[in-house]
Amino acid sequence: MASRTLKVVSGSADAPRIAFVAPRYGEAVVGGSEAVVREAAHGLAARGYRVDVLTTCAEDHYTWANELPAGVTADGEVIVRRFSIFKARDQVRWEVLQRRLMSGEQLDDGEELAWSNGRFRVPDLYLYLAGHADEYAAIVF
Repeated sequence: MASRTLKVVSGSADAPRIAFVAPRYGEAVVGGSEAVVREAAHGLAARGYRVDVLTTCAEDHYTWANELPAGVTADGEVIVRRFSIFKARDQVRWEVLQRRLMSGEQLDDGEELAWSNGRFRVPDLYLYLAGHADEYAAIVF
């Protein structure tokens, strides 16, 4: 991948736009990586970048319940785009596959797909990225 230098014009619509994709985001969200994303997003926004955070409506990483409303809000100078979670219907199958993985077993392609979609999915976030990725100078996962 070619390296490029981003020119920042503070407060300008021409400033580079950066997206952070995080499973959960917000002042009330507890977690190390969540805190790093929030600090980095605010730090870049303070330096003149246009920053979006693309995240779910969840606050709790155990239940993954949609506790916050989907849509666009602002966290200071950071734009937050929240997307609803759709929980999997077959939680038991996911748990079986998870135990197999944790014991060191390999899954076949179909099982891998079932495992990766087995807890929840966020299809609107995926579709947003597919349709808007070219609007961002960088997307950070």
